Amino acid sequence: MAFIPVLNTVEAHLRFTQGGAPAENVVHLERTGGYTQSDLDTLSLALADFAADDMLPVMHNQTVFVEVYVKGMASQADLQSTDTTHAGESGAVSLPQAANVSKAFTLRSGLTGRSQRGRMFWIGMSSNFLTNPNTVTQGFVDDVIGILEALKALVEALGWVWVIVSKYTNGAPRTTGQKTPIAGFGVSGLDADSMRSRLLS
Repeated sequence: MAFIPVLNTVEAHLRFTQGGAPAENVVHLERTGGYTQSDLDTLSLALADFAADDMLPVMHNQTVFVEVYVKGMASQADLQSTDTTHAGESGAVSLPQAANVSKAFTLRSGLTGRSQRGRMFWIGMSSNFLTNPNTVTQGFVDDVIGILEALKALVEALGWVWVIVSKYTNGAPRTTGQKTPIAGFGVSGLDADSMRSRLLS
């Protein structure tokens, strides 16, 4: 598959384990004018601190932080940065659910079209976040949306813009990736979701 560059943009992997199984969230961030190694190192450290301070408290206690890995998307041989600060720290909430149980949060740009929206599946779901096996609480949704808004504010303070990246349109590859800034976050309802790639084999 041919490489599709996404100019002035990095992907940041926030990596955890759930009961020993890997799970991660990936965010795409654009920096006007490009980025340096120092920019990536500062970003990866800030995201590691955020994962420990803001995300882990809303994850079950079998969720363990591993690392943040940031890599440039402008070229095949690009800059990268890894930060393992807080590696081994775990979530705070008891009663873990199965690894695939999650809630999908929508990344909204305010525009129509599949290329202008995205999703993030929460890691570390606990029974405490559910009113029954199939429904999450409004309080949990509100907490996570607050975390996502705080993450957006953090990266903006560091000079980045959280974006939705599209590399294909109508099944065909783009010459360069399209980037659309995220305007806000939400959910399509209170039904719990399944992230099947996180199922334990």
